[in-house]
Amino acid sequence: MDNRKRHDIPKDWKTYFAGLSRPRYSLDGKINLTLHYYKDVTRAEILDYEEKTNPAEIYKQAQKTEAFEILQNGLHRSTKVLKIACEKDKTPEKLMIAHGYDPIQWELVSSSQKAWNTYSKLDKIHDLFSSTITVKPISFLTKNLIKEVYDSLKPKPFTVTKSLIDGDCLLEIPIVDVHLSKLCWDKETGNDYDSDIAVSRYKYVISEIVNEAKHYPIERIVFPIGQDFFNSDNDKGSTNKGTLQSMDSRWQKMYFLGCQLIIQAIETLKQLAPLDIMYVPGNHDFTMSYFLLLNTSAWYKDDPNVNIDISPAYRKYYQYGQCMIGYSHGEENKKNLPLLMQSEAPEIWGNTKFRELHLGHLHSEQIPRSPEESELAGFKIRRISTITGTDDWHTSMGYVGTVKQAQAFIWHKSKGLKNIINVVIE
Repeated sequence: MDNRKRHDIPKDWKTYFAGLSRPRYSLDGKINLTLHYYKDVTRAEILDYEEKTNPAEIYKQAQKTEAFEILQNGLHRSTKVLKIACEKDKTPEKLMIAHGYDPIQWELVSSSQKAWNTYSKLDKIHDLFSSTITVKPISFLTKNLIKEVYDSLKPKPFTVTKSLIDGDCLLEIPIVDVHLSKLCWDKETGNDYDSDIAVSRYKYVISEIVNEAKHYPIERIVFPIGQDFFNSDNDKGSTNKGTLQSMDSRWQKMYFLGCQLIIQAIETLKQLAPLDIMYVPGNHDFTMSYFLLLNTSAWYKDDPNVNIDISPAYRKYYQYGQCMIGYSHGEENKKNLPLLMQSEAPEIWGNTKFRELHLGHLHSEQIPRSPEESELAGFKIRRISTITGTDDWHTSMGYVGTVKQAQAFIWHKSKGLKNIINVVIE
């Protein structure tokens, strides 16, 4: 090496090496070593130059060998040169983090590492790995979105709610087939419907039911949620089975509005009486409504007034005194319906006298009278109407003209169904 001081070293490597004397290695580009000649440059002199100028930056640039691909089915492939210190850094979680993927949101599909030794005056001898991984997203619903939604809600202190009157009545509120974020255009379907209309109708229904029910001695409220509360089940705007839907917004907005709406409804209802809430799957929102109830359960985990059943069972059963109420979305074989409650909840069946199975799905109020669905041994099947709009598919198929309404039911503990509250949407 020549005797120039560090502050005299020019930043241009060609100028610096112009007069040096031992021909062995040269530079190709700014920092990469090759076996070509350039003047009289040795490997030691190149390393010395790197360290004297800006070793940290040069080392950083040397690690930028990487590639990234987005494959079919949402898969990602990433290739990077990594410095792996020990065996514990070779775990799937460590590899995904090194490539910039969150292990909570991504799953490792495959990985391969090619190792070699390298030397620098900065780090001496160390191992480098050319690492390639393929990952896939675990779920379109990320932890960041869930946290964002619930951080935006303002919690209220929980206090034990007592019924306005020590009662012997149950208020049942099965608001089915809301289809939040469905889009209907008046010129095409004869009615308008979107997220704003859905939220407005839902709040109106809750308010009207509370105003009517407060005149009864309500002891508890049963509030099933799901049954196509959301119009789609994923980030593609399709149902759980893949049928594309007419949507008015992105799925993130739909989920955000749904969380807000349900919590606001619960806060209103629990001023009347404690609530028992349960998840009832639908064909449009099989997973999305489960996420909604799972997070709502976490929200109310310390509230003694709100009990939430998030079990994945397709049908749910509820007992209040001599009354038994079953819930299902209503896609089952009609011939099996009369036997479902007896076989799936025999203990409740045996301890009750008044029994009904409440279904949705058909967007209209029906009490079937066919032989397989007729009332049998104190058992009745009832389909519940809906407040949702009529979309293009239902219009094209001629399913129009149904009354848009929600229903709530007042059950007496020992006398069965006492009253039905109809809330008609004008």
